[in-house]
Amino acid sequence: MNINRVPEPITSPEAAVEIADLGFLHLGGDHPRSRQGATLIVALRPTPMDSHFDPEAIAYWVDDDATGSPVEIAFESSAEPTCDEFSWGEISIR
Repeated sequence: MNINRVPEPITSPEAAVEIADLGFLHLGGDHPRSRQGATLIVALRPTPMDSHFDPEAIAYWVDDDATGSPVEIAFESSAEPTCDEFSWGEISIR
């Protein structure tokens, strides 16, 4: 077993299975599917499930060359964020 191998990033279908009954999920550095220390999966659904915290939007920062810019994604957004877009700073789940 190669302990230096970086796991492949979790795919959208795999993430959907992981979060089927949750609003969000943090896979810490010791989780076999975490990548580069941690993975955060947030479910933005059109209708609240009312069985857990139901996120409405997620906000984070991206690097746009010279400075950082805030980005917010809600259910209506067509964008699917990736860890390559995330730059630094706070991640807010509203």
